[in-house]
Amino acid sequence: MDPRPGVRRVALGAFAAIEAFAFVFYMVLGRFAWFTQDEWDFLAGRTAWDVGDLFRPHNEHWSTLPILAFRLLWVVFGVRTYVPYLAITIALYLTVAALLRMLMRRAGVGPWVSTAAATVFALFGTGYHNIDYSFQMAWGATLVFGLCYVMLVDHAGAFDRRDWIGLGLGLAALMTAGISITLIAAAAITVFLRRGWRHALLHVGPLGGVYVIWYIAIGHKGYLRRSSLGEAMRFTVRGLSETFDAIGQVPGVGVALFVLLVLGLAMAWIPRHGEILRERAAAPIALLVGSVLFLFTTGFGRGTDFAHGIPPLPASRYRDVAAALLLPALAVAADVVARRPKVLTPIMCALFLIGVPGNLRIAADRAPDWREYKLLVLATLHVPISPELPNWVRPDRAFNPWLTVGWLRAGVASGRVPRARPIKMTPTFVAARSLSLALQPVPSKHLRSCRRLSPGTTRVLIRDEPFTVSSGEVSVVYQAPGGTASSSSRLKPGTYVAVAGPLLLRVAPVAPEDAVVCR
Repeated sequence: MDPRPGVRRVALGAFAAIEAFAFVFYMVLGRFAWFTQDEWDFLAGRTAWDVGDLFRPHNEHWSTLPILAFRLLWVVFGVRTYVPYLAITIALYLTVAALLRMLMRRAGVGPWVSTAAATVFALFGTGYHNIDYSFQMAWGATLVFGLCYVMLVDHAGAFDRRDWIGLGLGLAALMTAGISITLIAAAAITVFLRRGWRHALLHVGPLGGVYVIWYIAIGHKGYLRRSSLGEAMRFTVRGLSETFDAIGQVPGVGVALFVLLVLGLAMAWIPRHGEILRERAAAPIALLVGSVLFLFTTGFGRGTDFAHGIPPLPASRYRDVAAALLLPALAVAADVVARRPKVLTPIMCALFLIGVPGNLRIAADRAPDWREYKLLVLATLHVPISPELPNWVRPDRAFNPWLTVGWLRAGVASGRVPRARPIKMTPTFVAARSLSLALQPVPSKHLRSCRRLSPGTTRVLIRDEPFTVSSGEVSVVYQAPGGTASSSSRLKPGTYVAVAGPLLLRVAPVAPEDAVVCR
């Protein structure tokens, strides 16, 4: 029997306060965040007016809606501030937490157990990458679309308006991120448990057809990795184990939560021959299956990449989604146990909440600080050689193939890129940045005269003059006109050209053996 209205209101009010705290907490942690890595694809690599840009996958993800969102934010805010991008990402994340609580309540979970379980996700610092990185608003939006879809189709009876709205949300999820496949599968499983396979097919068929058309037409170009079945299964088991540990934080709590899940669902099944699972808990069970499916499909696509362990950033976003999908079933299990006897409710809540302090600490420790990178990008147009740089030069060749000098110039002209000169541009920084921008890698040219490089060699490269390292690695120091020397940079074998100049360089071999350079 559901508690009195007063108890429900207090529990709901407590969760609202937690959500408000979480929003402020994450915004404060993200005060030094800025645009980086994949975000530049949507900012500098695509437009809203090119059909190819809108439907071409980013990695393996169909990202039409996130691209449109970024293009709108670019028009309104440019890259003058990261705050609106971050605020939307955090708001979507906390909306997922609220939807999880709503789904748990619909499944009959008590107000306090559902509040504790949803709080785990709201304050799940392990998932920091889905919280403080605006590019991940795509995953947050997909979870919002998908959870709403699951709840809409979780009903008995004929195909009705709720199912049509759900199909629309499923299509929106498809056009947002690849994790939509998992959520559409969870919706189909929910329908199957409630209404049978024919109704489930009405959901899988249209959305599956749309996805197959997109995949054949353009989406297959983003799928470059495949793993073996064994690698995918190992990835799945490791991912589930690490997710339970991340929820619990304290040693042994993750194992206790897994035992609680198995025990509670078994208790829900036995007394009423599956009625609870078929009706009240159909959606949580479907999402639990979805958590396994999500990790397996991720492992199948990327298990080879992570054969020796999942790096921190991917692990963060994968564990976060897995936690979101398994928490409703875990809450159902905890609620079943807590009702026999009811005095166990505080213990169940404590078991969920014991890991929250550890997760908050992880979020604080992983708070983004991209101030140096922001300086690196915005200083591009303020170094003395900037007017000489061709538009095609990339300020960040290592991690950002989309951003170019030409794009920055156009952004400054439109007012969407800050015009003001960045602070902390020390002479040493200016010299180092000038070298990075002025000496660009180009396709190898025909080699003419080559010689072994001796330590302490000085070279002056005029504009458009090539410099080829044919073997070994070379250390290069740029002497700026004012006399300031840059820090040392390494050049690997290849051809480089001075796109601005003249450049006074001191070059030396990195290894004890001489490098070979050519002109």
